[in-house]
Amino acid sequence: MARETLILLKTSRRALFAGTAGVLATAMLAACSGGSPASAPTSAPAPTAAQGAASAPTKAPTAAAAPATAAPSTTSGSPTIVFWSSLMGSKEAGRNAVVDDFQKANPGLKIQHEGFFDIMQNNEKLLTSMVAGNPPDVVSNHYYFVSNYANANALVALDNLMAESKLDPGVFVPSILKLGQWKGQTYGLPIYADTMGYFYNTSLYSKANLDPEKPASTWQEMIDFAQKMTVRQGGKLVQEGMSVPQDASESISNMFYALLLAAGGTFVSDDGKKATFSDDPGQQALQTMVDLVHKYKVTDIGFGQGLSGAATPFLANKTASTYDIPPTLFSIHKYAPNLTYAISPLPAGPKEQATPVLAFEMFMPKGSKNQDNAWKFVSFCMQSAEQVKFNKLTNHLACETDALKSDPFFTTNKDMKAFYESLVGFSKPFPITPAYADILTNLQQQLQAAVLGKAAVKDALSTAASYANDQLAKV
Repeated sequence: MARETLILLKTSRRALFAGTAGVLATAMLAACSGGSPASAPTSAPAPTAAQGAASAPTKAPTAAAAPATAAPSTTSGSPTIVFWSSLMGSKEAGRNAVVDDFQKANPGLKIQHEGFFDIMQNNEKLLTSMVAGNPPDVVSNHYYFVSNYANANALVALDNLMAESKLDPGVFVPSILKLGQWKGQTYGLPIYADTMGYFYNTSLYSKANLDPEKPASTWQEMIDFAQKMTVRQGGKLVQEGMSVPQDASESISNMFYALLLAAGGTFVSDDGKKATFSDDPGQQALQTMVDLVHKYKVTDIGFGQGLSGAATPFLANKTASTYDIPPTLFSIHKYAPNLTYAISPLPAGPKEQATPVLAFEMFMPKGSKNQDNAWKFVSFCMQSAEQVKFNKLTNHLACETDALKSDPFFTTNKDMKAFYESLVGFSKPFPITPAYADILTNLQQQLQAAVLGKAAVKDALSTAASYANDQLAKV
């Protein structure tokens, strides 16, 4: 392959997304014709600022259907399944358990795992391997990479395999299933999902004469309660009533997207060609974030920024409420086991109650020479019992409706109940477009500028939307 292509893939995180479809499509065309891919562009565009059914399908097979002493596999391909994933850290216990179950149920097969703590490093190495024609057999990474690879014709469409295996797509929560689909075909299946919840400190609620059994259920209550729980001493903020993300990261875009949905907004148009997050609902969402800081003064610029571990303000009893996702539970259990907290569904906005849902997907690169065994592994991980096991060990949500309902860990556990209720009640998928990751980086910078008071809400969103439209035009 062309040396320039490898250099492009490794230059920067933004360049990892820019031109991916063209690079992969060219490389795959060359591979099919026996030639070498043409040289790729040597630079990425700069930012303008800082989702076939089988006859009589059944539910996903359960783990009991695959006995632990199953006969060695007779499917074609290598007995070693190369699996790259970012199921690391708090997700390792779940990954190890599922891999162990699979190998016990299939003694002729072995999983060779390579882990990446950084999802971008996973993406970078996968792109390189795709272009070189030697990708792994199975990959697990953040959902938003799936449409990017699928748009480049670099993934195996799973619909026929699902039909042949009698894996009914209807077993999955609809909003989650969409995350692994692109242009009407399924390319990824979810190993876990996350929704957002309203985390609040029950002791700080009580100290402010608020009832911890009745958390904020509307935006107005969220604001009013946050003001009551904000504490200043000598003019200095010592306890924020509500955390508002201030860095250009997924925390700030996650909160914005949650508020955008509750305001009745969308991220992109139905045809995927135009950014819509800068419309009135988006302005209302971002204005709410800005007002929490500058008008209602429930936090200050810089408060708690850069802190981690036990010093994180919510874990240190210095943040009364916040929007967050289930992985925060890992930090609570590790660093603040005595924290008094509760989690409720996100407060309803002016138009509706909604929560965004994201997922980690499992998918199969087209260049793999071991697709039969790769699918055996992917479909095994979709079994209800394996979904329950993985997600109970990692504090995430199973992705199948029956799997969720089958275990009280999801339906009644104080840590997970609100996420479960939100998922099955009013969840909507995070944006699905090959351009999302690149759009997201630019949007986060503009959201940060507005929250910090360095840009007007309308201007920040207009700038982000203009850049987004440029990226969407390339899809």
